[in-house]
Amino acid sequence: MNDYISILKKDLLDVIDNLIKNNIVNQDFKKDNLTIDYLSKSKQGEVSTNLFILLNSQLNKNDYDLRKNIHKNIINFEYVKKIEITKVGFINIFFEEDFIIKKLFFYYLIQIITVITFQEIMIKLTLNLYQLTQLDRFILHISEELF
Repeated sequence: MNDYISILKKDLLDVIDNLIKNNIVNQDFKKDNLTIDYLSKSKQGEVSTNLFILLNSQLNKNDYDLRKNIHKNIINFEYVKKIEITKVGFINIFFEEDFIIKKLFFYYLIQIITVITFQEIMIKLTLNLYQLTQLDRFILHISEELF
């Protein structure tokens, strides 16, 4: 889950940067206050964020349609299926199923490849067939962290 949360956070921070650059939001906007909730039972989407609430409190232009702009930006993220901005201002985000499936697939594929490669290296080392390469050392290091 955390991998696509990182992607979402980066994209949301880019939205904030554009709004700051265009002087729609105050320059002293505190990006560290941005939260993305994917664990609580109270969230309504697959994740929810306080982005709209934070931005709305820092608007430079009273006539700016922040709700429309935020919706347009987030819905255009390739991995977002749907968003809802609640009356309170939380943004509920629903991901495209393909995005989640691809992320899980690659996560498990990397783990499988690492395990297989680790086993091959150990067999070759046991049989004294070769010296470790830099890649082998790297894979051994990753394997130690996984297990």
